[in-house]
Amino acid sequence: MKVGFGFELRIDAENSNYTVWHNTDNIQLSLSQLSEGERRFIAFIHFYYDLFKVPEEKIADGVSTVIIDDPITGLDSDNRFYLTELINGFIKFAIKSKVQVVVLTHSSQDFHNFAYGSGKDTKWFRIVKDEQGKSSVESVSQEEKNNYSDYYRTTFESLMSFAQLSKRKLNESHLSYGNKARVIFESHAKSHYKLMYATKASYPEIKKFYETPDELDAEVQRMLDVINSLSHGLTIIDDLDISPKELQTNVRTLLHILWLKDEQHVLQMVGNKINRENLNDTMEWLS
Repeated sequence: MKVGFGFELRIDAENSNYTVWHNTDNIQLSLSQLSEGERRFIAFIHFYYDLFKVPEEKIADGVSTVIIDDPITGLDSDNRFYLTELINGFIKFAIKSKVQVVVLTHSSQDFHNFAYGSGKDTKWFRIVKDEQGKSSVESVSQEEKNNYSDYYRTTFESLMSFAQLSKRKLNESHLSYGNKARVIFESHAKSHYKLMYATKASYPEIKKFYETPDELDAEVQRMLDVINSLSHGLTIIDDLDISPKELQTNVRTLLHILWLKDEQHVLQMVGNKINRENLNDTMEWLS
């Protein structure tokens, strides 16, 4: 079997073992000579063919449920495409064979690409956390499944929900919103202004593109420090001693400058989070 890497897998005469060979130099390779992505690829291929009694014709005896967890992490685009197509083909085969397949992924892109074209027998779900950090599983509609920007939008919505919380509902689990705020701001800055890093060091460019008022300079720079610091792990978080209330203030600052720059963009992302009950309070810090 030849794949998109610089090696191929050769099966022995008994069809029971394989070796890894360099495509160009024709020398056998050991696993220690392969990258993590290459090892993951080989491991998945091994797992994949173990699912069959007859490759791609008959499922192995006793296989009724298959769970695939983040299968293409660390792969380049060509091999991500290859494995995605392999998995999608297997999902269609499994449906016909009455085998249940569960695919888990952290990637929004993969979420939309897995099971593409598999029909009404496939369902999609999202695992979400509430304000108390408790996880739940919710169904995803076909319309939402077809919206490739849903990761950005749902993250944006969660920031708005956090920003609207009353003080008594804030708790330490909300510190994760620092990273979410960084993702949103960097995504917006990269796609609109080609700003690769939304950091305090980049503030002169941020100020120019977002046209932040002079009186907000200190607040915006503090916000940039906080959301970037909270993206670097618990040790730094402990050192910073940032309270949930301070983080909420910084998230409100982020939403405020996005609103000032592009009110319609914010409304399209979180319009359903602004209603009669919270309109006055929200507008007090948003506009």
